[in-house]
Amino acid sequence: MPLNNSQEDIIAHRREAVARLRLRHLSQREICAKLAEEGIINIEENKPWSLGTINLDLKSLDAQWKRQAMNHVTAKKGLLLAEYYEVLRVAWQSDDLAIILRACKQIAELLGLDAPERTEISGTDGGPVEINDARVALAEALSKIGELAGP
Repeated sequence: MPLNNSQEDIIAHRREAVARLRLRHLSQREICAKLAEEGIINIEENKPWSLGTINLDLKSLDAQWKRQAMNHVTAKKGLLLAEYYEVLRVAWQSDDLAIILRACKQIAELLGLDAPERTEISGTDGGPVEINDARVALAEALSKIGELAGP
């Protein structure tokens, strides 16, 4: 059974307040207390909202914020892709192969089409890295940085 508008309004108002308080890094218990202090209470029961309700609100808000972030990233990638294609169009018209290749490379990077690069870290003679070797190398690097920085 769908919620009526007044119930939806109550939830929306509470979640706005919960979001505002969460963005101020309040804990769930602190949010419960602050809502009650602000008079945002469960009118049906005439008492503060439960910790469980606030927890569900936070889960819903987290999901909403993730969707918004993904939509923003997707929109930004779409805009960049359109710009790269416009650069390609103009580059093809002017027969500028250097720009064509650069734009193609940018498009491939944006879309993640390049194979991942493999990076290996090995110790002396290609063997596994020993903790003491890593400590010595770090100490030497820090010493060199100190010498370069001067007094």
